[in-house]
Amino acid sequence: MYQDLSERTTPDRPFMEPIPEGCVPIGLADEMICDYDHYNTGDEDRAKGCGGIYYQRGYVTPDGWAIIERTPCRCMLAIMQQREDGKALKDLQDRREYTSRLAAHYFGDYDMMRDEMYNSYALQNYKPANQAQADALAKVKQFTVGRESICLLGDAGRGKTHLALGAARLAREKGNSVLALKTIDLLTRIKRTYEKKDDTAEVAIMRVLKNVDLLVIDDIGVEKTTEWVLAKLYEVIDYRHGRKSTIFTTNLTGKQMKEKEGMALVSRIWGSELRIEIEGDKDWRIA
Repeated sequence: MYQDLSERTTPDRPFMEPIPEGCVPIGLADEMICDYDHYNTGDEDRAKGCGGIYYQRGYVTPDGWAIIERTPCRCMLAIMQQREDGKALKDLQDRREYTSRLAAHYFGDYDMMRDEMYNSYALQNYKPANQAQADALAKVKQFTVGRESICLLGDAGRGKTHLALGAARLAREKGNSVLALKTIDLLTRIKRTYEKKDDTAEVAIMRVLKNVDLLVIDDIGVEKTTEWVLAKLYEVIDYRHGRKSTIFTTNLTGKQMKEKEGMALVSRIWGSELRIEIEGDKDWRIA
């Protein structure tokens, strides 16, 4: 963010750097009042400047070039900040698009968001069967992608995956890069790189898993636990914890997950900012 130079300079020394050696000054920090649109924006509100004070100086180089310099006034600082914000937004959009392309390339049909079976899994299609499920829906609707995460837990068939993918669709509509995977598929995709001895692909896959704006890890706890499985899950989840949003779904209780996954993973999954238990009397798939 641009800083108002008045906080770092004084009227006696408005310029942070002296005139280059060998140059001849033709103005010594003259006090000026902004009365014109320095950037020629064409904005009528900026046509007469901001009325703020700035300082101007000039000097002639040894080659005979006349150089005019000025400190920014209020309206200049505002435009400089707008341009910086615009560049930052463009960089963010470029990173999101790049991550989305990598996700599509490396995960393809593994991505639940690309599976026709889940096309109807949107928040507007979720029909709560009780007040607990209605409360869960309301909380998920308020979720904003950033650094916070959600853990959706409860028995099978209560709508955890529906809510997770619904939140993911909403996040994608808002321009976020999103990837939704069954835990088993996530691990299987990494293992495929070993079969082909493709270290480059593994690095790229792990980068996507770590950097996508929102990662859904569905049905965590159903995978067969091995040291390798725990190590890979920990690598992804630990990196994202406090940095990127993740939505977990699980049928396990905290005690069951601790026994199966270990305390290190449980503390990061169960420690999600929003932990929601999806209650219900029936498995909707069976019903």
